[in-house]
Amino acid sequence: MIGYVPQDTILLHESVLTNVTLGDPSLTVADVECALESRGMGLRQCNARGMNTVVGERGTRLSGGQRHRIAIAGLVQGQSC
Repeated sequence: MIGYVPQDTILLHESVLTNVTLGDPSLTVADVECALESRGMGLRQCNARGMNTVVGERGTRLSGGQRHRIAIAGLVQGQSC
């Protein structure tokens, strides 16, 4: 499989959870935690609110690396850990 994450990653003005699942109700919190952890972004890096952290418009409340990890986690969602 090949995934593409552009240099200028754009995220929704929603939570980390929503940005990884893109609203897919079949994905669980455990799926998202696994996807984030396996991409080097544990919930501690989000902040105290974890997956409920709102990332800001276009992800402006996160660093560039954090935005990329969330985008990559969204590409691999649903894959087993």
